[in-house]
Amino acid sequence: MNYKIDESRRSGSDRRKVETREGSERRVVMADKGSYISLIQKIPLFKGLGLSQFKAILRICARQNYRQDETIIHDRAESREMYILIKGTLKVVLSDGTELLQIKPVDVVGEMGVITGDIRSAAVVAAEESTVLAIRKRELLHVFHKDSELAVIILTNVIRGLSGKVRHSNEIIDELRKAAESEDDLGKIFEDWEEEHEEEL
Repeated sequence: MNYKIDESRRSGSDRRKVETREGSERRVVMADKGSYISLIQKIPLFKGLGLSQFKAILRICARQNYRQDETIIHDRAESREMYILIKGTLKVVLSDGTELLQIKPVDVVGEMGVITGDIRSAAVVAAEESTVLAIRKRELLHVFHKDSELAVIILTNVIRGLSGKVRHSNEIIDELRKAAESEDDLGKIFEDWEEEHEEEL
């Protein structure tokens, strides 16, 4: 089993070896494209794509394996790749070591940084041996350039995903506000009760 090694540590002939291996990894994906298409059709980011468009996405996917506790995305790093988790579990970890959430198959990680160009706000680490499909930013942008319809569909799905997250955040804020108000009401009840029973206490 081949495992991914941090590309930032490579140079010269090593980088050429990486490119050769990534070509091999892409051939593995395309050799079983039927299964992978069925897989990524479940992902909201790619909702609405046609068969030829799914194939275009798969052509730029490289299958990569990660060991447990191996870092896939480094905190504060440039956003050069996005990943589709197809096996295992990933965890999102903040700079202070706090685990924010876990990612399960079939889900995408790193797509927002690739689309917006923002640096990574957290690290992503393999919680167990995991397999992903990696998509490089420059290759995704090349696909966007060749197929504007595909670009519009994916960017629209990104916006919908963000809208959903904003709505969810607003719901949480509203629940916290109501809880705070209830706590204030409860506190007032206790204060009134204490005043009424002050002599007994």
